[in-house]
Amino acid sequence: MTGHPMDKHQQELRDYGILSISQLRERLESHQDIQGSVRIAGLVSERKLHRTRKGDRMAFIPLEDPDGHLESVIFSDVYQTCQNFLESESVLIVTGTVDAEEEEPKLMAEEVMDLDSYRQRHCRELRLSLPLSWVNDANMEKLSKVLQTHAGGRCRVVATIALPTARVTTRFGQEFSIIPEEDVLSDIGRLWPQGGASFSGQTS
Repeated sequence: MTGHPMDKHQQELRDYGILSISQLRERLESHQDIQGSVRIAGLVSERKLHRTRKGDRMAFIPLEDPDGHLESVIFSDVYQTCQNFLESESVLIVTGTVDAEEEEPKLMAEEVMDLDSYRQRHCRELRLSLPLSWVNDANMEKLSKVLQTHAGGRCRVVATIALPTARVTTRFGQEFSIIPEEDVLSDIGRLWPQGGASFSGQTS
């Protein structure tokens, strides 16, 4: 039985303080006063494009995550800044205010980004969990080459190795800082199939 495509991102999104759709709905159902903007993540399940009376494009975008769905309204000024993101298959991060006047709440978008763009603003660490059996000079050289391929960002690399009686964590030098993007996880995943690489918005 397969999971939701966003399952692998859930811990990372929590680190960024991004609400799940169910968390937002729970707050609304308990009549909590939601002040200011909120931020949710989701995949676009459908794109409903419209034109305003002035002829500008806007969109109604149903977002879904593993817990539910919520429609986001994207007016023309925001639409102009995020059109490319809306046409992608990536996870979107939508910041906006909640309109709960009608039976079904809507998120009135103020900013829309894809996950990789959001990472470049907020990601602090690439966390690696290395199997002890994998750690040798040849494999570490392969890892170094992957990191060099994605070098140039501000995301630090932190590796944890599970020893028989302890866990050892080491922080790579600043020269190994990377641009946090999905391709990094894919490239590292090819080095050891069992995974063990994730991004975080927090510092160890």
